[in-house]
Formats: sequence, C-alpha cells, structure tokens
Amino acid sequence: MKLSSLQVRKFAREFQVLDLTGNGTIEWEDLARGVENLARLSGWAEDAPEREAFLGRRRELWRLLTSAADRNHDGRISLEEYVVFWARVLAQAGGDRAHVPKWFGHLIMTCFDALDLDKNGVIGRDDYARFLKAHGVQIDVDACFARLDHNGDGVISRKEGLELFLDFTMSADPAAPGNWLWGPIQES
Repeated sequence: MKLSSLQVRKFAREFQVLDLTGNGTIEWEDLARGVENLARLSGWAEDAPEREAFLGRRRELWRLLTSAADRNHDGRISLEEYVVFWARVLAQAGGDRAHVPKWFGHLIMTCFDALDLDKNGVIGRDDYARFLKAHGVQIDVDACFARLDHNGDGVISRKEGLELFLDFTMSADPAAPGNWLWGPIQES
C-alpha cells in the first residue's frame, strides 16, 4: 500500500518523538530515555511500580518494533524502516480498521496505558502534557489536547484513544482528530 503524503509526515513526526537521542534512528536507548525522563518528571523512585510498568511497556514496544521494523537487524530503526513497516501494516489491513492485525490493537492499548500516567483509566491533559514533555515535544498542549478530546469532556477514554491511534495510523484525512496525537504535522 502506498502511503499518502500526510501519512508519511505523521509517521515521520512519530519517529521524531521516539528518537530522543536525535541521532536519526530509534534504538533501545531512546525508549529507555523516555522512561527515565518520565520517571524524573513524575517523581518516581528507581524501583517505583509505575516506572517498572512503563519500562515493561517500552520493552514490549521495542520487541515489536525490532522484530517487525528492523529490516537489516542492526538494533536500530531508521526513518525509512519505520515508514516501510507502517506501510506494510496498513497494506495487510487493506486500509480497513476492522482488519488491523491483533497485535496492533494490543500495541494501541499499550500506548494508551503508557499515556495514562495516573492509572485512572483515562488520559487527562496533565498525563498528555507530562508524556510529551518527557519526549521533548514542545507544543501548545492545550490546543492539541482540545483537538484530541473531540467530545470536550476533558479526558480521553480507552475507546476514544483507540479511535485516535487508528486515526493517526490509518487516516489520510487531514481533519482527523488523531493526527494531533504528537502535535501538529508539518506541511509538505
């Protein structure tokens, strides 16, 4: 499946968020750094259950990414590998949300759980802001969160989160709310 220009830009934005070292690849060090940044911002001790849970989710994400996206098996994922990976996922689903691989739904819920920092079952504005800050994302959090929280209730439920992640990943619609997941997408 050929990705739209918007989809390529969205995956490039997500890649940028994950590449915390800024070296042009995603490596385990990037994901581990996100955990440490979040732990520091959240005041989690080295052995805090929240830190361990988030670290576990990151290890799961890393296993998935390296097994599916690291085509040359060098322990790093380039932007090209990342975009090709997502193009393959979308091709397998035939562009239909109902046909996304089972692991993809699990990945989305893992991401949702990672963003639900206070573990209350929803993502609030403060959860979202802290997660973005831990990943070096400097955006207008209130404006982005308002776009994501399309029913205006101040939180993103699991169901809404699933739709937002699916929007981000699958939609070629520039107005899709999920496009704002990691902040504004640069124009081509």
